[in-house]
Amino acid sequence: MPGFKRILSIDWDYFFPDSIPYDMGHSENHSPMLQEILWSIRASSHNILTKESILDHYVPTIPAGFWSIVTGSPQVVVADSHLKIWDVLQPLMFAQVTSLDAHHDCAYGKQTKAVVDCGSWGYWSRKCALVGRMDLYYPEWRKDNAEGYHGRARMYKPTTVNYGLPAPASYDTVFICRSGAWTPPWWDNEFLKFAGSIGHYKCLEEMSNRGISMQEARKLMMRELQMRKLDSLVGEYIDD
Repeated sequence: MPGFKRILSIDWDYFFPDSIPYDMGHSENHSPMLQEILWSIRASSHNILTKESILDHYVPTIPAGFWSIVTGSPQVVVADSHLKIWDVLQPLMFAQVTSLDAHHDCAYGKQTKAVVDCGSWGYWSRKCALVGRMDLYYPEWRKDNAEGYHGRARMYKPTTVNYGLPAPASYDTVFICRSGAWTPPWWDNEFLKFAGSIGHYKCLEEMSNRGISMQEARKLMMRELQMRKLDSLVGEYIDD
């Protein structure tokens, strides 16, 4: 479709391993304060299958030479929520979107009956003809942990579903989101470095550091482990 705008959408969670074994419930419908509390608790999370610490193993891995998939000089915009891509798409029609994401964002369950949000922007942008073609690129781990499409979402699912990285292409806009409900705050600095590594970018919303550094996260983890050990000792004492 020559002449239509081409958008590259990159979700920061694309670079992380599968979060499901860490038993993390996700939602952007939390206040910033509640989200910070949730990540304070998650700092002590361990993989329920391998017992690996979230701090040591739930880390972003960016392929060497990643930005070689982008040719030309696109405008670069950055946001926390993937919902903000809706602002980028509003003035467009039948845009071509290449989406790198751990989630299809083409609606889950009842989202086809609700207002657009971070998990349904793909569905609504296709239904409203803002996007004509959507090529989804999942991380490789998705091959063993597939997502489904429910009800009417099947009508507006991605045009193609792929794994890995797309071939180099020229884009009009590169949209990058942090998805703070899905990605740990102790990697915020690395996110901003990643966004800045393609060049100058414009922030579509407040992108300040969320306040839990890796050092603070390790303190929170140790505190939680000590509390669990204390609870265990108290339980043993009571049982005796």
